[in-house]
Amino acid sequence: MRKYPVQGGTCLSCLILLLLLLGACSNEPPSASESPAKTPATQADPFPTVLSEESSDSGGTATSLEMQAEMMVNTAEAPEGFRYNTVIVSDGLGSFRVATPVEYSAPWRFGTPTDEILAEGTSRDPAWATFWEPALIDDENPRAVFLDLSKDSDVVALLITLTPAPGPEGEQMARFYSKAYAELGTVAESHRVRVNGGEGAYVEYTVPSRIVGGGKDRVQMQVLIPDLPNDVLWGVTCDAPPEFVNDVKPLCAEIAATFQPLPTIKD
Repeated sequence: MRKYPVQGGTCLSCLILLLLLLGACSNEPPSASESPAKTPATQADPFPTVLSEESSDSGGTATSLEMQAEMMVNTAEAPEGFRYNTVIVSDGLGSFRVATPVEYSAPWRFGTPTDEILAEGTSRDPAWATFWEPALIDDENPRAVFLDLSKDSDVVALLITLTPAPGPEGEQMARFYSKAYAELGTVAESHRVRVNGGEGAYVEYTVPSRIVGGGKDRVQMQVLIPDLPNDVLWGVTCDAPPEFVNDVKPLCAEIAATFQPLPTIKD
Protein backbone atom coordinates (compact mmCIF):
# COMPACT_ATOMS: atom_id res chain seq x y z
CA MET A 1 0.00 0.00 0.00
CA ARG A 2 1.31 3.44 -0.87
CA LYS A 3 2.20 5.60 2.14
CA TYR A 4 1.08 9.21 2.01
CA PRO A 5 3.55 11.93 2.97
CA VAL A 6 2.49 14.50 5.52
CA GLN A 7 3.27 18.16 4.93
CA GLY A 8 2.95 20.71 7.72
CA GLY A 9 1.04 18.37 9.99
CA THR A 10 -1.82 16.24 8.68
CA CYS A 11 -2.35 16.24 4.94
CA LEU A 12 -6.17 16.15 5.02
CA SER A 13 -6.61 15.97 1.26
CA CYS A 14 -4.30 12.95 1.40
CA LEU A 15 -6.44 11.60 4.25
CA ILE A 16 -9.53 11.64 2.07
CA LEU A 17 -7.66 9.69 -0.61
CA LEU A 18 -6.14 7.43 2.03
CA LEU A 19 -9.57 6.51 3.35
CA LEU A 20 -10.54 5.55 -0.18
CA LEU A 21 -7.40 3.43 -0.52
CA LEU A 22 -7.80 1.81 2.90
CA GLY A 23 -11.33 0.84 2.02
CA ALA A 24 -10.16 -0.57 -1.29
CA CYS A 25 -7.51 -2.69 0.45
CA SER A 26 -9.90 -4.15 3.02
CA ASN A 27 -11.23 -7.67 2.47
CA GLU A 28 -13.66 -7.48 5.37
CA PRO A 29 -17.09 -6.28 4.23
CA PRO A 30 -19.13 -4.39 6.82
CA SER A 31 -21.92 -6.14 8.64
CA ALA A 32 -25.48 -5.35 7.73
CA SER A 33 -25.90 -3.53 11.04
CA GLU A 34 -23.14 -1.01 10.31
CA SER A 35 -24.89 2.12 9.10
CA PRO A 36 -23.74 5.57 10.24
CA ALA A 37 -26.29 8.23 11.02
CA LYS A 38 -27.10 10.41 8.04
CA THR A 39 -28.09 14.04 8.22
CA PRO A 40 -29.16 15.47 4.86
CA ALA A 41 -26.98 18.45 3.97
CA THR A 42 -29.02 19.59 0.99
CA GLN A 43 -32.47 19.26 -0.56
CA ALA A 44 -31.17 17.80 -3.83
CA ASP A 45 -33.04 14.85 -5.34
CA PRO A 46 -31.68 11.38 -4.51
CA PHE A 47 -28.86 10.17 -6.73
CA PRO A 48 -29.95 7.62 -9.39
CA THR A 49 -29.38 3.94 -8.63
CA VAL A 50 -28.83 2.94 -12.28
CA LEU A 51 -26.26 4.86 -14.34
CA SER A 52 -24.95 2.45 -16.99
CA GLU A 53 -25.55 -1.25 -17.58
CA GLU A 54 -22.96 -1.60 -20.35
CA SER A 55 -19.42 -2.39 -19.21
CA SER A 56 -16.37 -0.92 -20.90
CA ASP A 57 -14.05 -3.34 -22.71
CA SER A 58 -11.10 -2.52 -20.48
CA GLY A 59 -9.41 -5.92 -20.40
CA GLY A 60 -6.31 -6.70 -22.43
CA THR A 61 -3.54 -4.36 -23.48
CA ALA A 62 -2.80 -1.86 -26.24
CA THR A 63 -0.08 0.56 -27.21
CA SER A 64 -0.78 4.25 -26.76
CA LEU A 65 -0.96 4.70 -30.54
CA GLU A 66 -3.40 1.80 -30.86
CA MET A 67 -5.55 3.29 -28.14
CA GLN A 68 -5.55 6.72 -29.76
CA ALA A 69 -6.59 5.15 -33.07
CA GLU A 70 -9.31 3.14 -31.31
CA MET A 71 -10.75 6.27 -29.72
CA MET A 72 -10.80 8.07 -33.07
CA VAL A 73 -12.65 5.19 -34.74
CA ASN A 74 -15.03 4.32 -31.90
CA THR A 75 -16.39 7.75 -31.14
CA ALA A 76 -19.20 8.11 -28.62
CA GLU A 77 -22.10 10.56 -28.66
CA ALA A 78 -21.98 12.78 -25.60
CA PRO A 79 -25.13 13.99 -23.82
CA GLU A 80 -26.39 17.39 -24.91
CA GLY A 81 -24.15 20.14 -23.57
CA PHE A 82 -21.32 17.66 -22.86
CA ARG A 83 -18.12 16.68 -24.66
CA TYR A 84 -15.90 13.63 -24.36
CA ASN A 85 -12.42 13.80 -22.85
CA THR A 86 -9.93 10.96 -23.34
CA VAL A 87 -6.89 10.51 -21.11
CA ILE A 88 -4.31 7.94 -22.28
CA VAL A 89 -1.37 7.25 -20.00
CA SER A 90 2.11 6.40 -21.27
CA ASP A 91 2.23 3.02 -19.49
CA GLY A 92 0.08 0.76 -17.33
CA LEU A 93 -3.43 1.36 -16.01
CA GLY A 94 -4.99 4.80 -15.73
CA SER A 95 -6.49 5.56 -19.16
CA PHE A 96 -10.15 6.54 -19.38
CA ARG A 97 -12.79 8.39 -21.36
CA VAL A 98 -15.49 10.54 -19.80
CA ALA A 99 -18.00 13.16 -20.95
CA THR A 100 -18.11 16.45 -19.04
CA PRO A 101 -20.13 19.67 -19.42
CA VAL A 102 -18.60 21.93 -22.05
CA GLU A 103 -17.77 24.49 -19.33
CA TYR A 104 -15.41 22.00 -17.69
CA SER A 105 -11.69 22.03 -18.48
CA ALA A 106 -8.93 19.69 -17.26
CA PRO A 107 -5.96 21.86 -16.27
CA TRP A 108 -4.32 18.88 -14.53
CA ARG A 109 -3.78 15.22 -15.40
CA PHE A 110 -1.55 12.71 -13.64
CA GLY A 111 2.13 13.33 -14.43
CA THR A 112 1.66 16.93 -15.57
CA PRO A 113 2.74 20.09 -13.67
CA THR A 114 0.34 21.41 -11.06
CA ASP A 115 1.00 25.11 -11.78
CA GLU A 116 -2.11 25.66 -13.91
CA ILE A 117 -4.60 23.82 -11.70
CA LEU A 118 -3.30 25.52 -8.57
CA ALA A 119 -3.40 28.94 -10.23
CA GLU A 120 -6.97 28.38 -11.47
CA GLY A 121 -8.02 27.10 -8.04
CA THR A 122 -6.28 29.88 -6.13
CA SER A 123 -7.96 32.56 -8.25
CA ARG A 124 -11.37 31.15 -7.26
CA ASP A 125 -10.82 29.72 -3.77
CA PRO A 126 -7.30 29.78 -2.27
CA ALA A 127 -8.33 27.38 0.52
CA TRP A 128 -9.35 24.74 -2.03
CA ALA A 129 -5.99 24.98 -3.82
CA THR A 130 -4.06 24.76 -0.55
CA PHE A 131 -6.14 21.78 0.58
CA TRP A 132 -5.59 19.70 -2.59
CA GLU A 133 -2.02 20.70 -3.45
CA PRO A 134 -0.29 17.94 -1.40
CA ALA A 135 -2.44 15.19 -2.93
CA LEU A 136 -1.88 16.38 -6.51
CA ILE A 137 1.88 16.58 -5.99
CA ASP A 138 2.59 13.50 -3.90
CA ASP A 139 -0.07 10.85 -4.50
CA GLU A 140 -0.60 8.41 -7.34
CA ASN A 141 -4.36 7.90 -6.91
CA PRO A 142 -5.61 11.19 -8.47
CA ARG A 143 -5.68 10.82 -12.26
CA ALA A 144 -7.27 14.08 -13.42
CA VAL A 145 -8.99 17.21 -12.14
CA PHE A 146 -11.54 19.19 -14.15
CA LEU A 147 -12.77 22.66 -13.16
CA ASP A 148 -16.00 24.41 -14.10
CA LEU A 149 -14.55 27.54 -15.71
CA SER A 150 -17.95 29.25 -15.76
CA LYS A 151 -17.55 29.83 -12.00
CA ASP A 152 -15.38 32.91 -11.44
CA SER A 153 -15.30 33.02 -7.64
CA ASP A 154 -16.00 29.42 -6.58
CA VAL A 155 -14.40 26.06 -7.27
CA VAL A 156 -16.66 23.36 -8.70
CA ALA A 157 -14.38 20.45 -9.51
CA LEU A 158 -14.46 16.92 -10.89
CA LEU A 159 -11.78 14.56 -9.57
CA ILE A 160 -10.95 11.19 -11.13
CA THR A 161 -9.15 8.69 -8.89
CA LEU A 162 -7.90 5.11 -9.25
CA THR A 163 -7.27 2.59 -6.44
CA PRO A 164 -7.10 -1.20 -5.99
CA ALA A 165 -10.49 -2.91 -6.03
CA PRO A 166 -12.30 -3.41 -2.72
CA GLY A 167 -13.68 -6.67 -1.41
CA PRO A 168 -17.33 -5.61 -0.98
CA GLU A 169 -19.56 -4.46 -3.82
CA GLY A 170 -22.80 -2.53 -4.16
CA GLU A 171 -24.60 -1.84 -0.89
CA GLN A 172 -21.79 -3.23 1.25
CA MET A 173 -19.32 -0.96 -0.52
CA ALA A 174 -21.61 2.02 0.06
CA ARG A 175 -21.84 1.21 3.79
CA PHE A 176 -18.07 0.79 4.06
CA TYR A 177 -17.23 4.17 2.53
CA SER A 178 -20.13 5.88 4.27
CA LYS A 179 -18.67 4.79 7.60
CA ALA A 180 -15.16 5.89 6.57
CA TYR A 181 -16.24 9.34 5.36
CA ALA A 182 -18.38 9.90 8.44
CA GLU A 183 -15.04 10.27 10.25
CA LEU A 184 -14.44 13.43 8.20
CA GLY A 185 -17.86 15.01 8.05
CA THR A 186 -21.58 14.44 7.56
CA VAL A 187 -22.79 11.70 5.21
CA ALA A 188 -25.99 12.79 3.46
CA GLU A 189 -26.62 9.84 1.13
CA SER A 190 -25.09 6.45 0.32
CA HIS A 191 -26.32 3.44 -1.65
CA ARG A 192 -25.44 0.99 -4.42
CA VAL A 193 -25.45 2.05 -8.05
CA ARG A 194 -25.31 0.10 -11.28
CA VAL A 195 -22.43 1.63 -13.23
CA ASN A 196 -20.08 0.33 -15.92
CA GLY A 197 -22.10 -2.88 -15.88
CA GLY A 198 -21.20 -3.64 -12.25
CA GLU A 199 -22.19 -3.03 -8.65
CA GLY A 200 -20.70 0.30 -7.62
CA ALA A 201 -21.65 2.79 -4.94
CA TYR A 202 -22.56 6.43 -4.38
CA VAL A 203 -21.53 8.34 -1.25
CA GLU A 204 -22.26 12.02 -0.65
CA TYR A 205 -20.67 13.72 2.30
CA THR A 206 -19.83 17.20 3.56
CA VAL A 207 -16.28 18.08 4.62
CA PRO A 208 -16.59 21.01 7.07
CA SER A 209 -14.76 24.28 6.55
CA ARG A 210 -12.66 23.70 9.69
CA ILE A 211 -11.00 20.80 7.81
CA VAL A 212 -10.88 22.29 4.32
CA GLY A 213 -9.87 25.75 5.50
CA GLY A 214 -11.46 28.98 4.36
CA GLY A 215 -15.04 29.87 5.13
CA LYS A 216 -16.96 27.21 3.17
CA ASP A 217 -17.87 23.59 3.64
CA ARG A 218 -17.30 21.29 0.66
CA VAL A 219 -19.76 18.63 -0.51
CA GLN A 220 -18.22 15.65 -2.29
CA MET A 221 -20.51 13.52 -4.45
CA GLN A 222 -18.56 10.36 -5.19
CA VAL A 223 -19.39 7.51 -7.56
CA LEU A 224 -17.24 4.40 -7.04
CA ILE A 225 -16.95 2.51 -10.34
CA PRO A 226 -15.63 -1.07 -10.50
CA ASP A 227 -13.32 -2.03 -13.36
CA LEU A 228 -13.71 -5.80 -13.03
CA PRO A 229 -11.28 -6.99 -15.75
CA ASN A 230 -8.45 -5.05 -14.09
CA ASP A 231 -9.54 -5.53 -10.46
CA VAL A 232 -9.39 -1.79 -9.74
CA LEU A 233 -11.84 0.85 -8.53
CA TRP A 234 -12.32 4.23 -10.17
CA GLY A 235 -13.70 7.22 -8.31
CA VAL A 236 -15.65 10.00 -10.02
CA THR A 237 -16.04 12.76 -7.43
CA CYS A 238 -17.88 16.03 -7.93
CA ASP A 239 -16.65 18.58 -5.38
CA ALA A 240 -18.63 21.78 -4.76
CA PRO A 241 -19.78 24.26 -2.11
CA PRO A 242 -23.21 23.35 -0.64
CA GLU A 243 -25.05 26.04 -2.60
CA PHE A 244 -24.15 24.36 -5.90
CA VAL A 245 -25.16 20.79 -4.99
CA ASN A 246 -28.65 20.98 -6.50
CA ASP A 247 -27.14 21.88 -9.87
CA VAL A 248 -24.02 19.73 -9.72
CA LYS A 249 -25.57 16.48 -8.48
CA PRO A 250 -27.55 15.63 -11.65
CA LEU A 251 -24.53 16.61 -13.75
CA CYS A 252 -22.42 14.26 -11.66
CA ALA A 253 -24.79 11.39 -12.45
CA GLU A 254 -24.49 12.09 -16.17
CA ILE A 255 -20.72 12.34 -15.96
CA ALA A 256 -20.40 9.03 -14.09
CA ALA A 257 -22.77 7.31 -16.51
CA THR A 258 -20.40 8.11 -19.40
CA PHE A 259 -17.20 7.04 -17.63
CA GLN A 260 -15.28 4.33 -19.48
CA PRO A 261 -12.12 2.68 -18.10
CA LEU A 262 -9.70 1.83 -20.92
CA PRO A 263 -7.27 -1.09 -21.32
CA THR A 264 -3.73 -1.24 -19.94
CA ILE A 265 -1.13 0.59 -22.02
CA LYS A 266 2.04 -1.33 -22.89
CA ASP A 267 4.31 0.44 -25.37
